[in-house]
Amino acid sequence: MCAAFLEEYCGSVFWNASYLEREDPDLPVCLEQTVLVWIPLGFLWLSAPWNLMSLCKRSQVNSKRRTKLYLCKQLVVFLLFLTAIGGLIVTLVEDFGRNSSAEKNSAVHYTNPVLFAVTWILLALCQEGVRRKEGAVDSASLFLFWLLLVICDIFPFQTLLREALRLV
Repeated sequence: MCAAFLEEYCGSVFWNASYLEREDPDLPVCLEQTVLVWIPLGFLWLSAPWNLMSLCKRSQVNSKRRTKLYLCKQLVVFLLFLTAIGGLIVTLVEDFGRNSSAEKNSAVHYTNPVLFAVTWILLALCQEGVRRKEGAVDSASLFLFWLLLVICDIFPFQTLLREALRLV
C-alpha cells in the first residue's frame, strides 16, 4: 500500500531487490528522492522546537555575537534556499513552459523543493536561536542534521556519478 503510493508519487519503482543484486548495486531513485530526503529533514523538524525556544524569550541580543562564522552560515542557508526555489521554478517551467511536453513531472519534483525551501528557513531560524542562547557555541542537533544530510546525500550523488560516467 505505502510502496504503491510512493511509486505513484515518484513516478518510478520504490523498491526492487534486484537493484542490490546487480554488478554495481544501487538504490532506486524513488527511495533516494523520498526516504533519504525525509530522514534529515524530519530530524531537523523534530529537533527544531528546542533550538527555537530562545527566540520566544525576550532578551537583549548582543550585536557583537554576530560573528563572521554566523554570517557565513546564514549566507550558505540563504543560497541553499535560493537553490530550492530555483529547482521549483525549473520544474514549473518544464511542465508549464512554452516547450512543455505531454509528460509532466511527478509530485516529488514539486514537493521536495518546497520542503527544502521551508527547511532552510527553519534552519536559519534555528541558527538564530542558537546564537541567542547564553554561552552556546553551536547546537548538537544542527550538527546531526548536517551529518544526516551528508550521509543520506551520498547515495543520490553516487547515482548521479554513475549516470554521468555512463554518458561519457
